[in-house]
Amino acid sequence: MKNKNNSGEKSCLKRKLIHDVNELLAMNNVIYVYGRKYMMMEGCKKIIKCDHDEIILRNDLEVKIHGTSLALRQLGNNTMGVEGTITSVEFIK
Repeated sequence: MKNKNNSGEKSCLKRKLIHDVNELLAMNNVIYVYGRKYMMMEGCKKIIKCDHDEIILRNDLEVKIHGTSLALRQLGNNTMGVEGTITSVEFIK
């Protein structure tokens, strides 16, 4: 016997997933991570903090990069590169 509530829950989850994917696609957040030594972020709107152990960048999200010997490089219009030993990347909405 099929449970009608189960079908409704699946439909609701599917709509939520589609909404979340569409919301992500609308953002201009493109981040490439190449191992633990380099990352690149497109769509950077602002540099909030730049130290050797923490870099904070803002586009549609705030992105905190933690590590050692970090250096920030501008690669083009609104595209930033981070070099050094990256230990973590944190996303804050």
